Amino acid sequence: MSQFTSKHSQGKYLSDGVFGVAKEARERKAELGNDKVIDSTLGVFFTENEELGTLATFFEKYNELDSLKKAKYAEAIIGNKKYLDAVENWVLDDVKRDFYVRSVATAGGTGALSNTMWNHLDAGQAIVFPDIAWGSYKVMAREYSLETMEYELFDENDTFNVKSFLDNCREAVDKHGKVVAIINDPCHNPTGYTMNDVEWKEVIEGLNKIGEKGAVILINDIAYMDFSFKGLKESRQYMKAFNNISDNVMVIIAFSMSKSFTSYGFRVGAQIALAKKEETVEEFKKITEFSCRSRWSNIPNGGMEIFSDIMNDADLLKKSNEERAEFVDMLATRGNIFRSEAKECGLPIYPYKEGFFVTVRLDKEKTLDLQEALKKKNIFTVAVGGGIRIALCGLTQKKVKGLAFTIKETLDELKK
Repeated sequence: MSQFTSKHSQGKYLSDGVFGVAKEARERKAELGNDKVIDSTLGVFFTENEELGTLATFFEKYNELDSLKKAKYAEAIIGNKKYLDAVENWVLDDVKRDFYVRSVATAGGTGALSNTMWNHLDAGQAIVFPDIAWGSYKVMAREYSLETMEYELFDENDTFNVKSFLDNCREAVDKHGKVVAIINDPCHNPTGYTMNDVEWKEVIEGLNKIGEKGAVILINDIAYMDFSFKGLKESRQYMKAFNNISDNVMVIIAFSMSKSFTSYGFRVGAQIALAKKEETVEEFKKITEFSCRSRWSNIPNGGMEIFSDIMNDADLLKKSNEERAEFVDMLATRGNIFRSEAKECGLPIYPYKEGFFVTVRLDKEKTLDLQEALKKKNIFTVAVGGGIRIALCGLTQKKVKGLAFTIKETLDELKK
């Protein structure tokens, strides 16, 4: 063990199951050609021409932006005021706000999640997230020496397991006096599930009850919300349930401008805190500002400027929304193809509703075997808890067609 490494960092070596297999896919494409390889690894959108899908309006605005605005610091550690106002209007839209709101700019959605875990839990306390989830939740939890508790995402009816979620939250509060819990919705990564209004109502009612025993912080990770098949307005209607939180419950929404506006490398996002008491969100803002200063100082000014300009120009906003809607239509077509073919051939998948990803349902011990077998057929996927993730966002309709059959065939071969 190196004498130069702190105790809390010893043994923390990143083994990334996404970027590692994505590198393998790139190498195979370089060897065989792009048309011979199915690369369903990364959560970024590609068009039917197999080009990175970008919102033209966003990058046209970037090219027009004065170089000084791109180069300068943000006006504040927590972000530019017009950016934060724009973020709240974009995320909450016309949802009635019977709560206080404060926002802080972050380094993408990851920065929002990381800040929240750090500022609202002490080492040894519990972070609650689903058993099928984005792998980086565990990375962040380990970085901050947090206990992890996993709720079963689905019940026997393949709907959101409200009971398991609340049971884990209740156990965490009983043990630690508080809980931070994550719900990644809409467009869950990696299953593509989206909760309904009844499920959200039951979640909030249950958290209010648990809040009688201790503080409850609900993280709503909305990284893929803006690619919901329901459209921008309808995708936000579940947030009406947040009006019913009690004084002992705070909701922190983790927003990724990078994802919503296909500007993945910009690393611009936000934490949006909602609470019944103004003092709660004011304290949130102050402690989060301190953390931002210690981590990244401030967020790229150019990204905030572009987002704000688009949000404050009706024509630009309409145009960018239309561009995104075209991507959503492509995604919906791909999802419908895969879901239909999976049903036809009997390939077990988790309940896919919408979004970038679909996941093949497997026993954990079979996951890596199937992933490796598919690599031999030049199909690259990501292993997740309870299955393998298919990034429909990165595949053309042509490559999606027949994919479920090939995966089912490969799965059957492993059983022989």
